[in-house]
Amino acid sequence: MSSVPNASSVIQTELDPIAKRRRIAQRLWGLDIQSSSRVDQLSAYFDHFRDQAGQLNVSMDDVFTAAGILKNKPDSTRQHLRNTMTSALNHGQSIKDTTTSHVQHDSAVPGPQNIAVRDSVIEETIVATIRVMLAVNINLDSRTVFLATLGLNWGESQSLTSFIKETFPKHAYNDEPHTPFMASRLRARYLEDHADVQLEWTHHLPDHLVLNIGSQTKTLRVFDLVSLLEMTYEVMKDEPWETSVEDSLKRGCYTPTFLYETLQTIRLLFPPQDQQWLDRKIEFNSRWYRWRGNDVRLVDRRISAPLKCHHGETVYERPLTTRRELFERYPHWAIRLHSLYAESEDPAPVSRPGRWAQRRRSPRHAFWLTFVALVAAALFGIVATIIGAVQVWISWCQWKGQGSSIC
Repeated sequence: MSSVPNASSVIQTELDPIAKRRRIAQRLWGLDIQSSSRVDQLSAYFDHFRDQAGQLNVSMDDVFTAAGILKNKPDSTRQHLRNTMTSALNHGQSIKDTTTSHVQHDSAVPGPQNIAVRDSVIEETIVATIRVMLAVNINLDSRTVFLATLGLNWGESQSLTSFIKETFPKHAYNDEPHTPFMASRLRARYLEDHADVQLEWTHHLPDHLVLNIGSQTKTLRVFDLVSLLEMTYEVMKDEPWETSVEDSLKRGCYTPTFLYETLQTIRLLFPPQDQQWLDRKIEFNSRWYRWRGNDVRLVDRRISAPLKCHHGETVYERPLTTRRELFERYPHWAIRLHSLYAESEDPAPVSRPGRWAQRRRSPRHAFWLTFVALVAAALFGIVATIIGAVQVWISWCQWKGQGSSIC
């Protein structure tokens, strides 16, 4: 005979942080995390889930409802997703509680306003779900107030599959020559030391490897939420390497090739020999976070952990030596990596002396510098000739004596 858990045990399960985190991984991706220590290792992601859901005032069950709808039909448009969630709301699913909580304090609110509130809640739920499941910030509908960084535009008539493909396109190598390529120049430590590039952490995956060059600083945005990449890769690692975007989204994940490639870009930036340097960066971030609080976001420490992810592909284990190989191994990120490599070879100046010197490296300045040098050399040559002639004249006079006609 099966036993029925009492109310206290149910409440304890609901309040247990470990159980709640396991439930998030299971409901979003079907991932069962048995080890409590492993749950602790991935705590940065679960903190991210809590922050994003709290920022948009969305319940955990509402996110699960939206995620289930998305995974069931990833080729649905945004408008279709909104309609499906409205239908789920009308049938009394969990999102109804969130909606009624917005309006229960005023029973006299007219129907159209209730509909507007409901649509606002559904829109916020969609945005929160895409953020926590795929680490992409999408724009909110104009009827709601956007509370975070500007998001990407997911069109009303665009499917989620199409949106993801458009956000992370593949780039062909376009017959790049087999020119030598030094992967060590893509190390974050090298970029900081030799090109004045500062790291800026982000949880918005489309911003990964974006290099911003300003008048005073250069920043490289790095996606640090490695715990999300690890969990979703764990889900997809046994799937065929050529699994499509649509089939992967049915699991709530990116394709295994994309996840593996993205994890390898982390290894490219932070190779094992730079782990202590990266640990110092993370520790400084932690101290800054404790001092500044909400003004600073804590970095996921999993970015410093050795990446043990193998998908039966050994191409990444071989040294990266040519630009063609760069585009073959990193088709989604090669353009940004190539731009970063170009910056490491010829850093753009950000200081005043550097900009002054850079401006004078133009062909026009080179011509005038050469012209001035030639004129100066000619003048010095003429002066030297005159001085030499005078010395010869003095010597001649001394030899002939004062009676010479030219002395």
